[in-house]
Amino acid sequence: MQAAKFLQIFRNQYLYHINTNTLINSEIKDIYLKYSARNREVSFEDVPVDIKTIQNNIERLKQIIIETCQDCSLNCQYCIFGSNEYFFNRKPSSLKISYDKARIAIDYIYKFIRNRKKKELSIGFYGGEPLLNFQVIEKIVEYSKRKFINWNLIFTVTTNCTLLNDDIIAFLIKNNFKTLISLDGPAENHDSKRVFPDGSGSFDIVIKNLEKIRSMDPHYYQERVTFSIVYSKDLSLKELYHFFKDYELVKQNLSNFGYVTDIDTSYYDHYLYDRQRLKRERKYVFNKILRQIREKKELSSIETNFIIEHSMLKKALNARKFNVLASTCYYDERLFVSADGKFHLCEKVNDKFPIGSVENGFDYPRMMEIINEYICIIKKYCLKCEVRFICMRCYANLARNGYFDIDEEFCESAKYSIKKMLEELIRINEAEEMK
Repeated sequence: MQAAKFLQIFRNQYLYHINTNTLINSEIKDIYLKYSARNREVSFEDVPVDIKTIQNNIERLKQIIIETCQDCSLNCQYCIFGSNEYFFNRKPSSLKISYDKARIAIDYIYKFIRNRKKKELSIGFYGGEPLLNFQVIEKIVEYSKRKFINWNLIFTVTTNCTLLNDDIIAFLIKNNFKTLISLDGPAENHDSKRVFPDGSGSFDIVIKNLEKIRSMDPHYYQERVTFSIVYSKDLSLKELYHFFKDYELVKQNLSNFGYVTDIDTSYYDHYLYDRQRLKRERKYVFNKILRQIREKKELSSIETNFIIEHSMLKKALNARKFNVLASTCYYDERLFVSADGKFHLCEKVNDKFPIGSVENGFDYPRMMEIINEYICIIKKYCLKCEVRFICMRCYANLARNGYFDIDEEFCESAKYSIKKMLEELIRINEAEEMK
């Protein structure tokens, strides 16, 4: 066994044992190394990179996401597509996918998955603002239902909620869409970033349309409408938390929470933020959650989402077997079809890595090349890293202008975040154990 390596956690009261991917109390270090560590060694292996393996993985595909258009009704200040502050992403355009291209993509994927046992597939619509090309969404939904007979089709749409009307809402309800709506908290937060091209805020129209959905079908609103929350660090995290915890219209709906990234962008050169204030507000929210846990009270959706990465980290700490892709998908999770009909790894990876097109199908040599290039970077930079087993890196973090690379800024940020989450995970575990 290799020499023991530890990461000091939480005032040195706990240790993360790197070699065995285990979090332990520092008091049992010597006992652990003597009796337990050898039986908890982590195995690490390569993955096969060949056409047959890729085809087998595609057969397990869970989701197709169709980019209906590359334009938007809003001009959000942090948008990775609409802003000039992001180094490697596409810019807005008037491009819209045609029904024929979207249909061909559906037909092509159907050939791969038609014989599998699990007859379930998610078909999502993305943008830009996907409802700007609502006619294609309507046609693809109806076509897919005819194509995938006796399948469980799950339709999803990610929307800024500004274009919803009675007809669109009725369509979403009829087809039981999972509707993910962008909402960034109270008006002060939301209208600071999520603005129309003339600079006016979109909060009031979003709230009005949410109320309209709920009035048309309260059950659908509660069960199928969720929120995508993007937090820009120059705004109030505390106010965002209380909005989603206490505001009656949104507090019971599921939510996804994420920060505007610091990596590969000059965004925060223009929107400076007070790091000490952010630290205080994050501590405030986290302590509120700890109190709920100690008192055995059910967490709200925003509270659950706030610590969802801690749950993922806890799961990763239980793993004893890893491969070089780790948490990165292997062509088996989703396929992103861009508005020009090209195939991509997913909607989060920039458009410099196409893996095929509706005209020509999958480009297997390029798909193998992408995997191999990514693995080479991982082997070069990650295998000796102290958080190699619990880092949630993926293609999107390393994607540059047609090639993969990893920089010191990303690594240092990841290490800091993981160490902080380990400390918080310990406090969560202690709170759960209190009687």
